[in-house]
Amino acid sequence: MRPNRKWATAVAALVLILTVAGTASAATVSTVYSNIPITLPGNLPSFAFEARSASEFGGLVELATGARTNPVVTVTMSSWGCQSGGWSTGNCVTTPGAVFSEPITLNIYAVNPVDNSVGDLLASDTQTFKIPYRPSADDTNCRGADAGKWYKTTDSTCYDDLEHNISWDLGGQSVTLPDQVIVSVMYNTSDWGYQPIGYAAPCHSRPGGDVCGYDSLNVALVTTNPLVGIDPLPASAYVSSFWTGAYCSGTALGIFRLDSGCWDVAHGSSGTPWGQPAIQIDTYPLQTGPAGTN
Repeated sequence: MRPNRKWATAVAALVLILTVAGTASAATVSTVYSNIPITLPGNLPSFAFEARSASEFGGLVELATGARTNPVVTVTMSSWGCQSGGWSTGNCVTTPGAVFSEPITLNIYAVNPVDNSVGDLLASDTQTFKIPYRPSADDTNCRGADAGKWYKTTDSTCYDDLEHNISWDLGGQSVTLPDQVIVSVMYNTSDWGYQPIGYAAPCHSRPGGDVCGYDSLNVALVTTNPLVGIDPLPASAYVSSFWTGAYCSGTALGIFRLDSGCWDVAHGSSGTPWGQPAIQIDTYPLQTGPAGTN
């Protein structure tokens, strides 16, 4: 049977239109801030919620020229937890591909221009993410000072933790960002967070060590300048904690506030700065961003 030329021509035209439209939509995606390395390293410094008695943590970012609507925000997390045993006890055991689920909230605030304090909440989105446990200790390749670490074959190096990106599309909320915003994450651990989980969770019945993955889940930090956008306050971060050691200055108030003075200077035996939370913001001016990855 001979094909209908008019029908075939119409189909070809429709395919062309859809292809061009899809290409145009993809081209409009704009990265307006990013300090996340293009290739995630095996290890980054990190801010620990459980160890630092924290409930919320974030930083101020200034967006580059580009669209401001429909943001998708990505944050790098640092996972130190194991299915059994622990990173600090040298007996970490994890089934390859194993994950735990954790609800994590992203908040975007305006910044008060006079004193850089936390302004109005512009958007908030909570999603439950599947966070990978760090891999098992490799007793063959990681010995001596590296004992208890996992081995990354791509760079032949031993690491304590595992970096992992998570993203929020703000639940389809219609949001237009100003040039500067405070981006924060908040989640609960056994002892801390705005609503601590406590010790009745099933993970506490597993063999010892860092038994609940969220108790060893941190926010990754970056000590280099952003690839896109500007870091307006490299010496500052925004913290809610009940431990004074989590702050540069002042007392631990248990509220989310600006903390200034030492985030860009060397600390402890590592001699490296605390750094800024690892954040990327992409905007979608003609469409709602894709669903958050989990």
